[in-house]
Amino acid sequence: MQNDKSVYAVITVFALLVLAGFYLTFDKISALQTAVKNTELALTMKNTGAETVPEAPKEEKPPETVPTSTLSDSVADAPILSSILFTAESGSALLPQVPITITIESATRRSDNTVRFAVKAFTAAASSYTALDVGSLIQLIDADGNKTRSAEITGSFSSMPPKSSVSGSMLFSIPADRNTVILQVGPDDTAKYYEFDFGKKLYRETILG
Repeated sequence: MQNDKSVYAVITVFALLVLAGFYLTFDKISALQTAVKNTELALTMKNTGAETVPEAPKEEKPPETVPTSTLSDSVADAPILSSILFTAESGSALLPQVPITITIESATRRSDNTVRFAVKAFTAAASSYTALDVGSLIQLIDADGNKTRSAEITGSFSSMPPKSSVSGSMLFSIPADRNTVILQVGPDDTAKYYEFDFGKKLYRETILG
């Protein structure tokens, strides 16, 4: 009988120890779960409340400015368009001599103190090659009758094909302070005069004397 009581006492003590162990283990697990939850909550609150640093705006570069085209160093003014028309006999260098129609298409004042006249000759009446002395037919002249021949002539006026046209130019040197010139066109006995005003951008027929 006494042995049975001893066995019951040992079993009771063992059961109490097991229960105490379960309790301690459960308490530690609960504490660990609480700590984990607190950590998760703290991380969540930290992520939620963290300030978002906005991305620095990209600096926009201004568009490159393409420099506008400048006038050529040798051209100061826009040309004065003209419609001067006259007829002259072709030169004696190539025969037969025939009437040639000449037009002055424009005049341009240049920054190098020159004036350029655009010239065109028409050989509609020619049946063979002809020549034209444009240097003697187109000259500058002042109010006193002093003439200035072209300093440079471009274009194949010395050998022009028949029933065709030849374009070229004539360059004249002028004083730096002069804004007007008078152009003589045609032979001396039938010459006409035209005044070009580069300040006002116009031209007109004029009379000398």
